[in-house]
Amino acid sequence: KENVIIGKLIPAGTGMQVYFEEKRKQEAQKAKEEAEKAKEEVAQ
Repeated sequence: KENVIIGKLIPAGTGMQVYFEEKRKQEAQKAKEEAEKAKEEVAQ
């Protein structure tokens, strides 16, 4: 990718690691909540 205004090359994919980490955290939290919900249903 090129930064047209400044005219310098910028790294492609900058910031994607942060996005993937956040998505992974959200999926882990969702799985944890589902596991807790299933555990509560079994206990009843």
